[in-house]
Amino acid sequence: MLRDERGTAMFCMQRAEGAEPFTNDDISEMERQAPHLRRAVQLHRVFAPMRRAAASFTEVLERLPVGVLLTDQAGRVWHRNSAAREIVVRNDGLSLSAGGVLSAGTPLANDRLARLV
Repeated sequence: MLRDERGTAMFCMQRAEGAEPFTNDDISEMERQAPHLRRAVQLHRVFAPMRRAAASFTEVLERLPVGVLLTDQAGRVWHRNSAAREIVVRNDGLSLSAGGVLSAGTPLANDRLARLV
């Protein structure tokens, strides 16, 4: 059991009905794993709020009536909302490479797009 100001986490070992009692080896194994489980809970508590914030952000993007593509500095798309997916599927000027890089239909347009990104 782990408890701090943010809450309590409890890990339980359970046996099927009729199984033998836990052995000293079983208990030793759980004691060996306990620090790793504790660290996993700590990391979850750090990352869970960030995941929720990211999910909220992408949910807002999904509600927009326009296409939105989020890219890294190299132009690789790491998120696109459903409107953007529809635009790319139409294949009428914008496309995604196998590596997820956004490109335009002509060299001139591609250069302009690269500058924008």
